[in-house]
Amino acid sequence: MFEPLVVQTDKSEPCVILFAIFTTMNQLIESQRNYFREGHTRSLKTRKNTLRKLHNLLLENEALLVEAIHKDFKKSRLVTVENELSLPYGEINVTIRKLGKWSRSKRNKTNLSNFPASSRTIPIPFGVTLVIGPWNYPYMLSLIPAISSLAAGNTVVLKPSEVTAHSSAAMASIINSNFPR
Repeated sequence: MFEPLVVQTDKSEPCVILFAIFTTMNQLIESQRNYFREGHTRSLKTRKNTLRKLHNLLLENEALLVEAIHKDFKKSRLVTVENELSLPYGEINVTIRKLGKWSRSKRNKTNLSNFPASSRTIPIPFGVTLVIGPWNYPYMLSLIPAISSLAAGNTVVLKPSEVTAHSSAAMASIINSNFPR
């Protein structure tokens, strides 16, 4: 449990700010855990559909994302698409194509002391993952780990950088309005 932090502002009474943020964060993480425990992210079909949905959302909102990067960095559309968005597009496509192979159990060698036994590595998701986005390439360096985590069957809490306010707001509006919390 987090203790409330009292913050003194210039001309007003002290107010408790971070307690609400931590309470909301605890609620968010708990809802993500419940979503994972209910088994919504287990099937390959669901994982692929989630990745396709993310790919389509990025394509549909590309103009919004490019405009936000331009406000934060003054980068052109071409540079933004090339540096920020082309890698997540490619990552999603490769992940969807190879997800079935990556999700299969793999047979491993068993040592002699366990002779009659057989060994397997079975990929299973962990649960809730946190992706903290950097400021310098806010889309690419936030979305690629999120894509990998979604493909593995985890849920993702994505925390974009506060330095790139416009890019973070654009990404948050797209993701929060289209994916369950």
